[in-house]
Amino acid sequence: MSPFDLDGLNRELSGLKEMQNDTQFYNDLEKSKIVNKRVSVIEKNLEEYYELDKFAKDIEAMIDLSDELNDDSMEEEIVTSLK
Repeated sequence: MSPFDLDGLNRELSGLKEMQNDTQFYNDLEKSKIVNKRVSVIEKNLEEYYELDKFAKDIEAMIDLSDELNDDSMEEEIVTSLK
C-alpha cells in the first residue's frame, strides 16, 4: 500500500483498531506487538501528512492573500515559512 493512499491507510487503521478491541487480542503477544507497532506507524504517518497538508494550505492562503492585496511585503514571510 502506498504511503499516500490515505483511504487505504485509514481503512487499515480501522481494521487494526477493531482487532485491538477484541477481548482475545492480547492472548497472542507476538501478534499484538506487531499490530500495535503497525497502528503506531500508521497514526504517525497520517499525523505527519495532515500537518504537512495544513502547512501547504496555510502557505497557499498567504500567497493568495498577498496576490489579492497586491502586497509584495508578504513574500519574505512566505519564503521564511518555507525554510
